[in-house]
Amino acid sequence: MAMNILLIQYRTDQSRIHEQECIINKLNLPPENITIINTFDENINISKINLEDYNGLITGASGQYTVTDWSKDAQTKIEQTYPLLEKAIEYDLPTLGICFGHQLIAKMLGGEVERNEQQAETSAQEITLTNSGKNSSIYQHLPFDFFAALGHKDSVTKLPSKAILLASSPRCPNQSYQIGNNVFTTQFHPELTKQDILWRLKYYPEYLFGKTIEEINHELPETPHPHKIFDNFQKLLLNYSPK
Repeated sequence: MAMNILLIQYRTDQSRIHEQECIINKLNLPPENITIINTFDENINISKINLEDYNGLITGASGQYTVTDWSKDAQTKIEQTYPLLEKAIEYDLPTLGICFGHQLIAKMLGGEVERNEQQAETSAQEITLTNSGKNSSIYQHLPFDFFAALGHKDSVTKLPSKAILLASSPRCPNQSYQIGNNVFTTQFHPELTKQDILWRLKYYPEYLFGKTIEEINHELPETPHPHKIFDNFQKLLLNYSPK
């Protein structure tokens, strides 16, 4: 069975291609199986996209934009993806919202996203699954505690009413949630390795939070476990039956 995945990006800088490569490598699919759209592309008409052409949807992150201080122009462009995300949730289409996508879906569904310095995280931090997370399809074969790449200033401080909490970290309680059977989000980055984190931090020094690249490199553990999320995501695609 061919798996066709729609990847929505919210980037215009040098990290755009890097994000594509990281996600495609973790999915281990031919590039032709992944359609990539960017909400900032002038020639894209998101309203013309038919979700019935896809088995799954991934929303990328964004080092350039944050929900709490985006410009009016950026907000307008980003929110044009809302109808597509709403339809994916309505269809219970296998969906993975990563970092900015995690926050965007929460905000869209009535949750709260705030700039909270006490919850901001960078480098790799320990993630702990809830009981719901441990039993969820997206975290199969992951340990109860694992390290994952993180880099965020905003946080989801209140989950949408229908969301189920799947994972937390010591600083940020809402690391992952589920809606329906097939819609999942992560505040952390399952697509990034240690080297990917260091690459990103060179371009986004504001996420170092006062540390140096050398300090981060010294303290940074490897993050192999979250990559299994993409294997589990692909299993969702194989088992998906449209409503």
